[in-house]
This record gives sequence, C-alpha cells and structure tokens, in this order.
Amino acid sequence: MYGSDFINMLRNRYLLAFLLMGALVFSSACREDLTNVPGTKEEIFAENLPGALGENTEWLKMAGTPNEILAMAKFKGDIYLAGTFDSGNGNSFIVRYDGQQVVPLLTGSFSPGSDGIYALHANDTALFIGGEFAYTENGSTYVSAMYFDGQTIRGNTTWQIVTAHDIVEFNNQVWFAGEMAQNVTTTHHVMTLNPPGMGTALPMVSFEVFDAHVFEESLHVVGRPYSTGNNRHFARFQSGAWTYEALTVSSFFPNTQYEAYTLGDFNSYLFVFAEDQNGEFLLHYRQRDSDWFSDDEVSVWGSADVRPCFAPFKDQFFMGGSRVNIDGTGAVQNVSNVIRFRAGQWVSVGALKAAVYDLQTFDDQLYAATRDGLYVAIP
Repeated sequence: MYGSDFINMLRNRYLLAFLLMGALVFSSACREDLTNVPGTKEEIFAENLPGALGENTEWLKMAGTPNEILAMAKFKGDIYLAGTFDSGNGNSFIVRYDGQQVVPLLTGSFSPGSDGIYALHANDTALFIGGEFAYTENGSTYVSAMYFDGQTIRGNTTWQIVTAHDIVEFNNQVWFAGEMAQNVTTTHHVMTLNPPGMGTALPMVSFEVFDAHVFEESLHVVGRPYSTGNNRHFARFQSGAWTYEALTVSSFFPNTQYEAYTLGDFNSYLFVFAEDQNGEFLLHYRQRDSDWFSDDEVSVWGSADVRPCFAPFKDQFFMGGSRVNIDGTGAVQNVSNVIRFRAGQWVSVGALKAAVYDLQTFDDQLYAATRDGLYVAIP
C-alpha cells in the first residue's frame, strides 16, 4: 500500500525516538549514580533538618567559666571542665560547673612544671583525667593519669607517664593514649586505667599517639612519628596487634614527619585531620578499608594539645578548631570556629571567634570549650 520511501521514513522516526528514549534513561541513570557515589559529602552528612544550627546561631558564654578549656565531660549529672587554666583556690586545671559557677574539685596540689589536663572521659564508674601533670593528694602522687570516683581521686602511682593526650573506652576498659613508659624501660602508648584492677598495656605503637577512637569495633590511633622519614601516623589494633597503613601513597600523608591529630566517625565514615605541607590540617574520610577522600574546602590549625574536634549533634556533623577556613582559599577565615555541612557545602555555625578545643552534647544542647570559656549554641 505504502511506497518504500514512506516506510523508510517511519523506520527512521521510530529509530530516532528509540535512541532519544534510551539517551534519556541513560542520562537519568547516570545522574542518579553520580549523586549516590560513596564518598560524596551529600551522602555522608545528613542535612536539612528543621531547626538545625546554622549561620544565625548565637553562642552564649556561660558565666564564671575559666579560659583555656581543653576538654569537658558530664559525670553523675555535673559538667566538668579541664584545661590549662589556673584560677587558684583549688581551681587549677579542672573544675565542676553547676550551671552558675565553677566549684573546686581537687583538694591536693599540682607540682611545679605541670602543664595541664588535656583529656576527660566519663562512664558510670568514674571520671577519667589525663594530661601532663604530677598531682599529689593524701600522700599519693599521680602522674598524668588519674580518675575521680565521685568521692576521691585515685590512680596508679607506679606508672611513668609523660603525657596522656586522649582517653577512650575499648573492650570494656578505659585506655589512656599518649606518650608513656611502663617500668621505665618499655615504651607504650595505649594503657588501661580501669578500676579497681589497673595496669596493662597494648603492644607498643611506633609513634606518639595524639588521639584514639573506636570505629566499627576496632581501636584506631593517630599521632606524630618520632623521626623524619618515619611515615607512621595511623594504626588500627585488631587480632592482638597494630596494623599500619602505607599512608604515604595518599596526597595528605607525604613521606615526611607530618602529624595527624584527630579521629571521629559519622554515618559509617571515619574522619581524620592531617597536616599538610603548609602546617594546616585538612579533613579526610573513608569507609572501613576503602580509599581515603580529601576535602580541601575546610582546613584548621592545630597542635598536639590543641586539636580540631568533631561532634555529631541531632543527626548533623559539626567540627570545631582554630583559624577555621571553609572555602579552601583562605579568603573566608574565622567567620566562626564551629562549622557544619549543609546543602552541599560547609557553613559557619554562628560567629564564634574563640578557638574551639572541644565540642560535646549535654542535655540536648551543643557546648563548645574554647580559649575564652564555655559556650552553648542557641538556635
């Protein structure tokens, strides 16, 4: 009935339509795949929750709190603040805060040369205290690690501990991490202080540990190598031994004596702040045993005792530090030293200018321990 030219025209139109439909389906599938690629920040950081903290957040300074607060914890209903402050009258390095004023915790004394308390950790048993100090109470001297059971300061007087940078709970025990020697001769970097039976150590870690964190039932540590050319900054304890990674293959751990300071996790990702060649610390993250991803949009400044910090809060991911840069160019600095990820980018949380040393959540509120005192975020 129809000529060959007409039939060929119909064939070409149907072919073109088929190709166009295929292209649209392929394009849609590609867009869906790209938006769900593991490692994208949109996937990692939950966002867009109503009432979340953001640019309009106000930071209220808590009256009467000391400056130079490096760590905080809540124990038996009270908030404890620790750092390098010395207010006298028993307020050196650690105090209890009752919401209105600070209350002395200690009745003993610190020896001259004590630098301060760098880490706190609380559980139902005790408030654990670590740092670089020698503290004497009731005839006993505790060096850089001790605990408060709600009534009395206790500890292990036989340890030779130089510095305890962090405290973590792992395998139902409390572990102090830092630089320490047991029996003076054997160097260790992760040891237990678990009352009432105290005094064991994990095998030696071949770098000074700055931070320890439990992620997916394994203990992870980061720190500073002892010599140039020693590229060990990151290790994981499993099956009774430390496993080191060849981190020099990544762009953020070159083969030199650079440091890694802070660990955290959120939404099944492990995070670490690591030093770059400019002395700033960039954020890196990965899922277990996968490749590392780098986020060059955010950088902070840090040191062994004043490290960047992470805090999950209301299904959001927050970071704090000093000299926070959120655009990767240095053009936007110190808008706020607390930031969070929202709508595909990092945004400032209020305008907290003081250097932030610790972020914690107490009673459904976000607190920041800073160089200038204790602050609480007000939406």
